[in-house]
Amino acid sequence: MFYKGGCHCGAVEFEVEASEKIIVVSCNCSICSKSGNLH
Repeated sequence: MFYKGGCHCGAVEFEVEASEKIIVVSCNCSICSKSGNLH
């Protein structure tokens, strides 16, 4: 399965192939810290 991600401003984008079950972690950027996003 392919997953896409990147930063909120759009300057960084990525795509990674991984198993269907992945472990998410807390992001420590200021936007995610305020909204509780996980990556």
